Amino acid sequence: MQQKPFTHVLWLQKWEGGKFREWLPIGKGRIHMEADGTAYAENFQDLTAIGGWNGYTRLMPIGVKPKDPESESKRPGQHSSVREE
Repeated sequence: MQQKPFTHVLWLQKWEGGKFREWLPIGKGRIHMEADGTAYAENFQDLTAIGGWNGYTRLMPIGVKPKDPESESKRPGQHSSVREE
């Protein structure tokens, strides 16, 4: 069975010193829709350990780069919140 071509780029958020630095393309993927409307995302990550990676990635259509997140100022003892986009 032949695999369908990849249609998306997998992006990684790179952070240094608590500040967003850049988006890095780290792989590719595709989204498959079942007849019942269920969506499945498949991706392949071309990645080894990267310093500054918070574990968050985003699958975007080829040719589209994600927008930069807004950096949040943190005070001592302030807990980080989960980013939702």
